[in-house]
Amino acid sequence: MNQTDLLTSQKMQLYNTLIEPVLNYGSEIWGYHKAPEVESILSKFRRKLLCVKRSTNLDAMYGELGCLPMYIRRQLSMAKYW
Repeated sequence: MNQTDLLTSQKMQLYNTLIEPVLNYGSEIWGYHKAPEVESILSKFRRKLLCVKRSTNLDAMYGELGCLPMYIRRQLSMAKYW
């Protein structure tokens, strides 16, 4: 991932358009579950994207990239569906 010449914002945009919809498929129905497996995929991606250690605080990563955890996005999609 870090071998490409894309900006961090472009990599996040690719993730948000290609990978996140697959991970959150049908979340309007099952979105009440926090799904730690899905959250771990997201945190691994963001750690590799920022080149930080595994001990880095998740809130700091979310703040650096300006995004929300996926379980909050799933809850928003549930509210929109309802």
